[in-house]
Amino acid sequence: MVLNLSPPTVDSVNWATLGHAYGPATDVPEYLALLESEEESDRKNAFDALYCTVYHQGTRYSASVAIVPFLVALAANPAVHGRDQLVGLLCNIALGDIRQFLPRGVDIASQRQEVERLQSLTIEDKEREFHKWVAASPNEWVQQLRMSERKYFEKRHLELEISLAAYDAVKDKALSTFCEFLRQDSDARAREAAAHAVAFFPESSHKTLPLLRPIVFQDESSGENIPEGILATAIVSYVLLLSTSLPSSPATTDDRAIVEQKLHYFLSHQSPVLRWAAAIGLSRLSIVDPLVLATLASTVTTPPEAVPKISFYFGGIGNYALESLEAACKARSTPVLALKSSLAALLDVLARPNCDKYDIILFTCCALLWPTPQDSPFNQDPPTRYEDLASEEQRRFFKAMAESRPTREEGPEGLEARTTWNLPADRDAYRRYVGLPEEGPYGRVVITWREQEEEEWKSCGCWMAIKSLTATYRKRWGTPA
Repeated sequence: MVLNLSPPTVDSVNWATLGHAYGPATDVPEYLALLESEEESDRKNAFDALYCTVYHQGTRYSASVAIVPFLVALAANPAVHGRDQLVGLLCNIALGDIRQFLPRGVDIASQRQEVERLQSLTIEDKEREFHKWVAASPNEWVQQLRMSERKYFEKRHLELEISLAAYDAVKDKALSTFCEFLRQDSDARAREAAAHAVAFFPESSHKTLPLLRPIVFQDESSGENIPEGILATAIVSYVLLLSTSLPSSPATTDDRAIVEQKLHYFLSHQSPVLRWAAAIGLSRLSIVDPLVLATLASTVTTPPEAVPKISFYFGGIGNYALESLEAACKARSTPVLALKSSLAALLDVLARPNCDKYDIILFTCCALLWPTPQDSPFNQDPPTRYEDLASEEQRRFFKAMAESRPTREEGPEGLEARTTWNLPADRDAYRRYVGLPEEGPYGRVVITWREQEEEEWKSCGCWMAIKSLTATYRKRWGTPA
């Protein structure tokens, strides 16, 4: 099946000269053809294949840039099924792992500056940067590992350039289609996906904010019934664009007081999804009063049972709320008393078996309990006794840590929390501290890479074990992706 896309056409591209994760991109035309199929299974297979090839674990390739106009043409065709999925794929091609840009938004100017800097480096400059990276190793073993992974260091430069080319391809070729969806489209899912996508293109906010504004500031007497999912997504996108647009942009002239007033209106709305969106928006504007934080915390602990399609965090609005809470904890301007309003809810989550987002919740709870890390009981000499802790919340925290069981290896937030507040890495140390019996060799809070390796070999087989272990090494020892 040959697509009738003009200009350009699929067969006008020499796909053999382009690459994706598994080599020459000669199979891309077949996947594009399947995206037009009436059969859902065909489209699913095509999306799965494209996410594994032109977008492989967030990495983009030369074929990722070339495929953009064809995906745009499909998304713009009302007869094509799954147009929201096409918008989502375009957004992923532009950004890689979108979650890395939340809750702050995209700072594309810094990325452009970094690419320009890398392009200006001479061979001697690159050599000096590599040796500087090796010299910064925390120990001799890591130093040897970095010396052996020079190709990954050099690959980073090329990947940054391709990533920016993919971003610009989507901005230049897809944004006008996203704008058409925002104006009015009978496909509500596609319109919501477009409202999400435009949030990450602040350089075009002069085009997109005027289209989001009528959705956010809708005139209820107009008779237009905007679906809840579209409205919630538009609220978050509107604030992200306001926060990341250039100060000189004409789109940022909205009276902040009017925006805050509208967000506070939604903060008291009967819909928990709209309350969540308003709290996300207000926290991004550094408005973190107790009601905002309590709304974020309640979304973490008890997410709404029925959530409409929301593309942020793939619909995981509780995860987005948690990221915003963590950002509020790290912001020195956030009033401590306001933050304390969300502590009880987070302690409830931390105490749950197999706590999801364990690392971020751990860091956030520590920041709330001991805004000054030196006040941590394990930073005292000798450590403050459990019975002498200053508050019931602190006792609840250590009880939760004694009973918690992380489901994955310790992440950067967990390591930062453990080192900043001098917390134990051994669950039995927590259990001794609170007066519970020890659990023996498996009583650790931190899951080591050896334990992860054993589990991967048992459950996923050799290939997945090697793949997971390699990723763990790179993350643990600072090898660039």
